[in-house]
Amino acid sequence: MNRRALMKSAASGAVGACLLGGMTDNAMNAHAAASPAKPHTGDFIETADGVKLAYTDWGSGKPVVFVHAWALPSPMWDYQIGALSQAGLRCIAYDRRGHGRSSKPGSGYDCDTLADDLSALLTQLDLHGVTLVSHSFGSGEVVRYLTRHGAGPDRENRSHCTGGAALRDEDIGQPKRRPGRSARVFPQPRAAG
Repeated sequence: MNRRALMKSAASGAVGACLLGGMTDNAMNAHAAASPAKPHTGDFIETADGVKLAYTDWGSGKPVVFVHAWALPSPMWDYQIGALSQAGLRCIAYDRRGHGRSSKPGSGYDCDTLADDLSALLTQLDLHGVTLVSHSFGSGEVVRYLTRHGAGPDRENRSHCTGGAALRDEDIGQPKRRPGRSARVFPQPRAAG
């Protein structure tokens, strides 16, 4: 098994288990009888600075937004999206600015702007109860979105990061800390007692 096949398999299994775990048997059986989901492509949203972001919308049900890795377009998620949309989930994958079918502006590739782009997608599509699924740099983008815009009970339920990329504190809008372990990520062990 090569690395690509292993990554596809691991991502599909993890995302599928996470998302389908909350579905009832009745919901899964009712959707299984429905016709196969087909993608709704060719749609765009426009950001505050006029950049057009392309997205593909598959299926219906609880929304799942897929955030791709840097230098890859959203079709990197096609294997997962096909199966999950047939299982009763609404799957949305978008091309971040400068990728795939989206506009390719000369600026706006900082973490804050990319997080604002994700927020614009969620707002303009009026998505609620969203699961954010990301890979590599997309995971940093999701973390920055959550730190910049917050996760309200009416917007995001959960996020799932596969193969997250490491970002510096200043990349996600946090003050730079001295070298060493982060207390927020790696809490100090407590004394037994």
